[in-house]
Amino acid sequence: MIRLVIADIDGTLVENNHISEQTLKTIQQLRSDGITFTVATGRHFTASIPIIERLGVQEPVICSNGAYLGLPSKNQVIQEICINQDIVKDAIDLISQNGSDFLLYTTKRIVATKQAKEKLESRIGSIPAFVIGFEEIMDYILEGVVKILIIETDDIKFEKLYNHFQENNDISIVSSNKNFLDIGSRYSSKGNALLQLCKYYNISSNEVLAIGDQENDRSMLEAAGVGVAMGNASAKLKEFAKYHTDTIDNEGFAKAVTKFVFEENGDKTC
Repeated sequence: MIRLVIADIDGTLVENNHISEQTLKTIQQLRSDGITFTVATGRHFTASIPIIERLGVQEPVICSNGAYLGLPSKNQVIQEICINQDIVKDAIDLISQNGSDFLLYTTKRIVATKQAKEKLESRIGSIPAFVIGFEEIMDYILEGVVKILIIETDDIKFEKLYNHFQENNDISIVSSNKNFLDIGSRYSSKGNALLQLCKYYNISSNEVLAIGDQENDRSMLEAAGVGVAMGNASAKLKEFAKYHTDTIDNEGFAKAVTKFVFEENGDKTC
């Protein structure tokens, strides 16, 4: 029996900053049935709050690909995992040499150059980034960096960075969107954070339904009892996932919940 449903945000619940009425209705039905619902996202917690509020989530959320677990609206942190400062400095040097744009997700804020902020906002809408000059970036490493987001549209440069960082066993590197590379600590992933959340609720991971659409969702789908890839998911995630649902345009989230939760419980009202 499913006791917890956890979903990625962008490409799973939200598209172009829009949340469908059916998605909201499905989440409300879960709550009415006593099933916990929350989200797991690559977003920084400050950039997640508007969506979390629109979804009515009062539960702990996973942000920055699992580096953060907590209740951002209450300023409550359950878990936060930072990247080693020397690794961050070396990564920034390499990314800069590559001529790629990047943002730092620290324990307090998103730090970005004006160009990097604009590129991210073109994908997910307005974000509360602290805009600074490139020469100031290093000053914010001391806050603790939970994630580096690289935005690179050149396929050759993208592959070069991906291959380089894959060789470093002290970090995790995943793609959270097309042209996005997410660097985090090797200990942080949505899957590991999901297991921590299961301990928080004292439930088995087999009682979890997880839904996502990108490579950074793979560990979460693997950790959950039922892991579902959206119809609009990346080819890599579709290939990995045992279960699949429809696209976000065709209410894939609601259909997955209906199939794996409501129908299993004999509730077909949604």
